Amino acid sequence: MVHHKNISTIFILFCLLFPCYITTKNLPIVLVHGIFSNKHAMRPAKKFIKQHLPDVYVKIIKLGKGIIPSLCNMYDQVLWLKKEMESDPRLQDGCIMISHSQGGLVARYFIEKYNNPRVHIYIAWGTPESGIFGYPSFIDQQFEWLRTIQYRFSHHILYSWPFQRMVSFAGYWKDPLHYEAYLQKCQFLPYINNEIDHADAQTFKDNICSLAHMILVQSTKEEVVDPAISSHFGFYPIGSVDSLENLFDSQWYKEDKLGLKTLAESGRLHLKWAHCLHTDYQEDEYNFVENTLPYLSYEVSP
Repeated sequence: MVHHKNISTIFILFCLLFPCYITTKNLPIVLVHGIFSNKHAMRPAKKFIKQHLPDVYVKIIKLGKGIIPSLCNMYDQVLWLKKEMESDPRLQDGCIMISHSQGGLVARYFIEKYNNPRVHIYIAWGTPESGIFGYPSFIDQQFEWLRTIQYRFSHHILYSWPFQRMVSFAGYWKDPLHYEAYLQKCQFLPYINNEIDHADAQTFKDNICSLAHMILVQSTKEEVVDPAISSHFGFYPIGSVDSLENLFDSQWYKEDKLGLKTLAESGRLHLKWAHCLHTDYQEDEYNFVENTLPYLSYEVSP
């Protein structure tokens, strides 16, 4: 006859030796698409996940209906994400979030502002974390005269109220030649990057610091995000477009405005490289296996 005391002892020993079978579970994975795209663009990524982690729940976020909503105001897109996240009971214990391009800014603002359900790992493929100041390379090559307009007049147009209210990328157009105008009139990026003082700044930083990992992927063949280094939180230095400043040399990083220095110093910030075109992140197996898969088996206690 087996005594209850013996059963309890055996159970405790089993928990100590094999805790993963008792106290942990793999997190669901949420996929967020980018600009000029919809939920269908993330299906190749879901296929990769299922090949390697067949039992993990994967949710593809739908930011509006069709492609046009991806051009809508960034705050509206975050609210669509928030609604989908909160309405799914399978996400209540938290998730891993993988985002592509503009979708990374939508995802990151959700983490900073709401983070409910909690995002434990943030993975961004080709996201303009520090904004954009330029056009896709195929446009630049055909219309070089746009550079003149960009340098002299773009801040008047893109920082105007109609563009800020209605056009997504106007919210993260960062003009280093008119930096004060950017801080004062750009209504999205200066706020979520804590480049300006605001009431939510500490909450934003705290929520970023709560991440188990942040993985930022930049492509060596980037042809959409300009400058490409923005995917690693780098950018042009203020007042110039003649050189690039990496994340670690920026005063913003040194002052730990958003918590990236905290993440880096604790080994939780990972800057990765892909070798695909911007539009091919979701279908690129190297990007998935090397830059993404190692972080998808993260487990938390229930």
